[in-house]
Amino acid sequence: MSQLNSSSMAPPAKNSNTAGIVHGGPAQIYLAKVPANTDITKFTGYEPNANWFKIVSFAQKNDTAWVTLDATEVKFTIPKKTPPGLYLLRIEAFWPNYQVDGTQWYVNCAQVDIVGSGGGTPSGFAKFPGSYKIDGPGILVSNDQYQSKNLKKYVAPGPAVWTG
Repeated sequence: MSQLNSSSMAPPAKNSNTAGIVHGGPAQIYLAKVPANTDITKFTGYEPNANWFKIVSFAQKNDTAWVTLDATEVKFTIPKKTPPGLYLLRIEAFWPNYQVDGTQWYVNCAQVDIVGSGGGTPSGFAKFPGSYKIDGPGILVSNDQYQSKNLKKYVAPGPAVWTG
């Protein structure tokens, strides 16, 4: 993964928000609002008050291929009702494995300023670290899924996507 093309985002900027990726497999995007009176350059997302909510999950395209297979970037939409403000955006791409501790992770964050009217209340929060287990669903998979077979049964880790 490399960059996010925009530091200010106005939902629902469909297909104008792009993040570079370099690995086929599931990919997910989360947001964590920077708490009031906190310098965004000091906010890491690991603080106890950091609440990450998932806005996108790219998983299986069909039974034998990931959506991100051969992709160099993913396009995504910030939910229209996302409250305006400063956020950390986390993009994670990973290759699940059938062996415990075999999953490969590619994680990056960007500081973003979301503008717009908002009005929604994000839910389904995750904590990093802590929300994923090394042998949890979507991380530890069957040998078939590791070999990109039987992907229709794949369930990504973490909370449900908040659609706003």
